[in-house]
Amino acid sequence: MEMKIARYELYPAGTPTGYCVGFSITANGRCFYRDTLVSLQEAREKADEEIVSLAYERLRQGIDAEAARLGAQSPLLIQVWSPAP
Repeated sequence: MEMKIARYELYPAGTPTGYCVGFSITANGRCFYRDTLVSLQEAREKADEEIVSLAYERLRQGIDAEAARLGAQSPLLIQVWSPAP
């Protein structure tokens, strides 16, 4: 499983109430995305990495479940295939 931080921004733009933190995850050649909001109160006096860790802890169970589901699928399902002439 490979995970990248795909979103990290104050949200909503006009009057932010927190940080939207999103992760792009690749498992078994398939990608999915999950995000969550960490409130400004929760983020107070925390470094960016700590805010990302809070977001991940909220999403961990769902991310792990989806990665396991995708990991159990045959890699044949995403291969490019051309029939013999």
